Amino acid sequence: LSGLRVSQQQLNMISTNIANVGTEGYTRKILPQSTQAIAGQAVAVRGELVIRNVDSTLARDVWTQVSATSKLDTTLNYLQGIEDFHGPPDAEASFSAEIALLRDSFSALSDTPEDAFALSSTVAQAEETANKINDFANLLTTMRNDAQSDLQISISRINDMLSQIAELNTQIKFQQNTGRS
Repeated sequence: LSGLRVSQQQLNMISTNIANVGTEGYTRKILPQSTQAIAGQAVAVRGELVIRNVDSTLARDVWTQVSATSKLDTTLNYLQGIEDFHGPPDAEASFSAEIALLRDSFSALSDTPEDAFALSSTVAQAEETANKINDFANLLTTMRNDAQSDLQISISRINDMLSQIAELNTQIKFQQNTGRS
């Protein structure tokens, strides 16, 4: 009779596995069975604790890919911020465009060093180039601070999850010590 009960539990487990084959996040479950013996005589069959059948290599590969994707997303976000700072190529707002304009100003000034307008234009272009460099340095500092803040948030989240895992492990150990599953 106990063998029939365990077989029924296993059939229920198999039907649940089949019903959830397309369910995201569902893992196949197995109900192991063991023989119950009294004084060396087999008297019954009992179902053990349900085991989740998870391929650890596959799970590791999934988390490796999730990590790689997250890294690439983060890199993309920061590079997008730098690209946004420089603007589209046809706007000629990049460092190279600013330096080219400064070079042109110096070139014009070298042709007529006594021209006050060329001198003031060169000084204005030098200030604009310096401001562009300072603005970019400020952007990089802000991005570095944002990255540090994101790291602190992630580390705090990981520490909270580790605390939860430790608490669950304590509860599991207590349940096992009291004979519960």
